[in-house]
Amino acid sequence: MSNTSPAAPPARTAYYGRTAAAQPAAHVNDHLTSQYLACVEALPDDAQIVAVYYDTGPAAGPDPHPPDHLSIATTVLRRDGGLAQLLTDAAQHRFDYLVATAPDRLSRNWQQAVHLLRQLTTLNVTPLFVPTLDADLHSGDRHRSDLDLLLVLGAIPQ
Repeated sequence: MSNTSPAAPPARTAYYGRTAAAQPAAHVNDHLTSQYLACVEALPDDAQIVAVYYDTGPAAGPDPHPPDHLSIATTVLRRDGGLAQLLTDAAQHRFDYLVATAPDRLSRNWQQAVHLLRQLTTLNVTPLFVPTLDADLHSGDRHRSDLDLLLVLGAIPQ
């Protein structure tokens, strides 16, 4: 009889990116794919990207017609939706983690970003941002230092 425990399931992770729409399409693709690649590179090997969300447009509101896919070399990443769809899918427990390059990708408005972080944590989705991402997933800690800072500042009730 073996004493090995079953492997932990992969960390179901969603990606979210945002860039300004007042750019040529190639620049939009380049900005979003560079965000995506930075996030994927920081994820541990057991993480699995299960959904790709992104928006294009100014902070005042997303572009109603973002590209339906991103092209990375020979790979095509289909867009699962934008921020609204991400929140719907989070409520349906499609993923456990959300990875983005920084909190301002969710919103440039800090109050709105805090509100979105609060929604995600209420739905048991852990937001991860590239600078501290690697340690967070490897340690199994479901809280980020940024989120802890927001708790300390009273931005998110405990």
